[in-house]
Amino acid sequence: MAKRGMVRLVLGVVLVAVLGAAVAVPAHAETKKVRVTANRVVYQGPKGDTVVEGDVRIEYGESIITAPRAVVNMETKKAKITGGVVLVKGDVRLSTDTLETDFQKEVASATGNVRLEKREVQQEKDESGKPKVQVITMTCLALEISTETEDFTAKGSVAIMKDRQTATADRAEYSSSRKSMILTGSVFVQGAEKETIRCDRATFYTDREAVEAEGNPLEITFEVRD
Repeated sequence: MAKRGMVRLVLGVVLVAVLGAAVAVPAHAETKKVRVTANRVVYQGPKGDTVVEGDVRIEYGESIITAPRAVVNMETKKAKITGGVVLVKGDVRLSTDTLETDFQKEVASATGNVRLEKREVQQEKDESGKPKVQVITMTCLALEISTETEDFTAKGSVAIMKDRQTATADRAEYSSSRKSMILTGSVFVQGAEKETIRCDRATFYTDREAVEAEGNPLEITFEVRD
């Protein structure tokens, strides 16, 4: 155990130095360090791919990525992370088979078993007067997310769950500043009382139970009890 810990420590120190230099920018600009720890590393020079394997942990800014394996290119400042990946940043947790990230642009692209969970403060308050918090869960085939703003675009078999609300669409674009998703392509929304909306485009608000829909045709169904 002591030897393994020493290996991890040495790799961490080496990769901090190498990757920190890789993402360095001019002195007048903001600099963010990338810290990587793992059990094994194959380093192929500053312009080649560096392969890290075994309990990989990548930290940059407020983002933390864990996975079994990563290939990092020092020159392009990009990484391909595989084998079951988890990215955590603030109130967002993203899991996927493969994650490709650009450390300089702070953009990550996920493919394969994509699942995103985001805690969102609601406009509605609880009995004590504090804002409620809901967890929005989304699955899709592919997703691109800004690790700086948490805005994202999801594509392919998009499914969204929020409390008793659900929605499906071909595509979803989330804006953190507007607290909403723009859903397009075969949109279907179901509310808490099983009311449904079918349309071409809808705005799904993540901080309250509200939906704005449009399209031709647009269909709304609901139940009426005798």
